[in-house]
Amino acid sequence: MKNLFTILLGSLFLMGCESVHSVFLMEPVPHYDRTQVATLTGAPAKVSRKQQGTIKPYGSVKFYARATDVPRPYTTIAILIVKGDPGDEAHFITAFLYRAADLNADAVIMDRNDAAVYGKTDGGGAIIGPNGGFGWGSSTHEDMVFRGEAIQFHAQPTTNPPAK
Repeated sequence: MKNLFTILLGSLFLMGCESVHSVFLMEPVPHYDRTQVATLTGAPAKVSRKQQGTIKPYGSVKFYARATDVPRPYTTIAILIVKGDPGDEAHFITAFLYRAADLNADAVIMDRNDAAVYGKTDGGGAIIGPNGGFGWGSSTHEDMVFRGEAIQFHAQPTTNPPAK
């Protein structure tokens, strides 16, 4: 039993922080819960865990890189925002698509020109050199804010054939 626990713990460690986070917190995808939502329709910004994925199927929401790419008239129903590492942009897009599905959106517009540098995060720690020297190490990392719009397409007008 002790070996099974060790193997399970080691497997979770190897999966990485984001996967462990999603497994234990039951997010549909990484960064789902971190994505901030401002609804513009009065609808709730969050849905219960039981409702996630049932309002609109995941994978059905379209992605547009620019508003000019959207082929139909639409209404913006929510603003989606997440702050994080620029290298996680693909995860952020996926989180936006999942959150938009739970808002009953048809598409997400995420103009990459809207991404803004949030600031620098300095990390560091004490360093003791091989000859007894002491120093302070640091690294600089820039976070970015990614913004998207959850949209719903306007209903297409129905055309009736001319009466005979």
